[in-house]
Amino acid sequence: MKDLDYYESRAYRAVWEHVTTAEGDWYWQVYLKEIPAVVGRGMTEDEALEELRQHFEEYVLFHIDEGLDIAEPEPFSQSD
Repeated sequence: MKDLDYYESRAYRAVWEHVTTAEGDWYWQVYLKEIPAVVGRGMTEDEALEELRQHFEEYVLFHIDEGLDIAEPEPFSQSD
């Protein structure tokens, strides 16, 4: 059975964005290419990554408990 450790060991692709608000403030945002609903935000890259990890764990555990599918990363290719 695939558990949290299994999904944490997979090579998901992180997409980073430097977001500027209408007020001129900014923050880092990172999400998973394969699971765009899993997002982390923070004033630093470390804060955003930590939030992403927390949301990823919550997402995976919920989907396992509910018997829902969880997207997995495709193998890397030369163009990645």
